[in-house]
Amino acid sequence: AGTLPASRPSEVPGVEGDDDDYDDDDYYDPSSFEAKPGVVWIDFKKEAYKNSSLNVEESIVFRGFHDDRSSPDYEPRERWLEYILQRAAGQSRVAVVVLNKKHMQSVTDIQNFCVAEDLEAPRFVVCTRAPAAQFAEFGITDVTGNWAAVPNIAMAEVWRHSGGETGPILRGEPGPSTGIEC
Repeated sequence: AGTLPASRPSEVPGVEGDDDDYDDDDYYDPSSFEAKPGVVWIDFKKEAYKNSSLNVEESIVFRGFHDDRSSPDYEPRERWLEYILQRAAGQSRVAVVVLNKKHMQSVTDIQNFCVAEDLEAPRFVVCTRAPAAQFAEFGITDVTGNWAAVPNIAMAEVWRHSGGETGPILRGEPGPSTGIEC
């Protein structure tokens, strides 16, 4: 249990996908990871994660992935899957993955990998205006229509995983009914 996946996404057990957008030079070296829990945010709108207070949270490693194929800084699904799966265990594990409803196949792939490797899956947060009931089949209970609500949800999970009961409330974050909508 706890072994890291092969370097190419198509070689990872339980992951559907191909290597079309994959470059061997982009392989993540697990030995280079900081010993802090990770939070990953995948979004079509990079403002979602670029403007988040998670960027300055020192107790985590925060990484955003831009999922807009027309953008020069687009990062393909294979890249973010590799990043998450390479950090699936240990002190540097990705504890939280924030995504949109279009990324549900990635949720399934990550969950399948974690089951196969006997690892705890990350907590998934869906940022969407869709009803929360739509994500129950994936075991996802954290659904918000507000980008600004995400940092507190993510940090509560990081805190829980590190042995605390509740996470610190990040200063300057509006509550769930204010801020920019997903």
